Amino acid sequence: MPNPKNPLFQISSIKLVSFYQNIIDGLDDLKSSSVHLEFKFGTNLEKSIISTFTQVDFNHEGKNFLGIAVVHHFKLKDGKLLEKCTPEKLDLPSTFLRSLLNISVSGTRGFLAAINTNRPYNKFYMPLVNIKAINLDDLKRGTPKPETQEMK
Repeated sequence: MPNPKNPLFQISSIKLVSFYQNIIDGLDDLKSSSVHLEFKFGTNLEKSIISTFTQVDFNHEGKNFLGIAVVHHFKLKDGKLLEKCTPEKLDLPSTFLRSLLNISVSGTRGFLAAINTNRPYNKFYMPLVNIKAINLDDLKRGTPKPETQEMK
């Protein structure tokens, strides 16, 4: 019997939506920079899929210099878990949603690392994203608010 608190799933696809890089002269480190994060969830009941949209923009002194957006599609073994979900309300356990966000952030970082190989910004160490700081209530209601985390 499926466990609604710990659903079984697989990653069905990961797609790069967009990427940009703007060179900022004199940018030697990221100490005075910030990371702007945006997450969204979507569902497809017919295909038993939940999707995450992850957008990350790196900002230095008011200028965006690096950004990426990636969509991850996760196929649930038991699609019935999505039956209570609507565009206005994502009725899924918070621990499960945080797991999907962790995977999505990791996948997005992987894309960013691969794209940035042999580019000017590949020398920077990217900060960890604090998934616990993200307000899941807003995500569950379909009204996500962008998060900004300082880079130290």
